[in-house]
Amino acid sequence: MERRSFLRLSGMGTCAAATGMLSLAGCASIPHVLATAGEGGWRVRKDAFAIEGKDSFRRSIIVEVQGLEAPVIVYRNGDQDHIALLMRCTHKNAELNVSGDQLTCPAHGSAFSNSGAVLEGPASQPLKRFPVTYAGEDLVIATQ
Repeated sequence: MERRSFLRLSGMGTCAAATGMLSLAGCASIPHVLATAGEGGWRVRKDAFAIEGKDSFRRSIIVEVQGLEAPVIVYRNGDQDHIALLMRCTHKNAELNVSGDQLTCPAHGSAFSNSGAVLEGPASQPLKRFPVTYAGEDLVIATQ
């Protein structure tokens, strides 16, 4: 193999590996938390948003709820301000991916804001939103 071909292939392989690792890092940076059933709904500790060793908080967590068809993402806007959204596209029911403050559908490209509003179709309906209340150190995601 000539040097130019080798360098081109090596560069392409390095770019592909870096892109793959960045994609995985994006998914891994949002913690997954298992909700517990409690009075009024699913419970998650508020400290699930805390970043260990820092005085700051994560913007979101993904809550796994036993028996629910998709996870719930909870965005933290403040200590007493959280939004809980079902991570299921309203177009064809595909599970959504998190992309910063947006949720995107891998099936057909729909995009939703962190409040559940449709940003880009083909979906035309907003995401299912769950009311969030507070009980001590817990968030309570209403089961409706």
